[in-house]
Amino acid sequence: MEASYLFAGDAAKSLKRLEIGRIQKTVRVMTMSMHEERIKAHKANIDRYCRLLATHLTELEREYLHNRIMEEHAVLARLEAEFQSASAPPKASPATVIAARSLSSDFDGHSHQ
Repeated sequence: MEASYLFAGDAAKSLKRLEIGRIQKTVRVMTMSMHEERIKAHKANIDRYCRLLATHLTELEREYLHNRIMEEHAVLARLEAEFQSASAPPKASPATVIAARSLSSDFDGHSHQ
């Protein structure tokens, strides 16, 4: 009786880990999607400001639009850099690489250095 209870507990823990993994993946996908939407919005703002520059404007209005375009480009560059780093696979730390090599040599008897 106790052994089956332990197995049920282990299964519940495994299911909980799976569910947490799915939730984390969903959050990552939603975050990336929101990030993409923000990038699209800033690009749309830049396009709109550029179209406005083609109209009849005072010098003050023109200066304002040029400043807004520069600000939008700065934010866009930052968001695109964040998006690139967020979508890149995580890099292993030097300690992780050393540990993996150590484990690898333990299993096959050869050193991989």
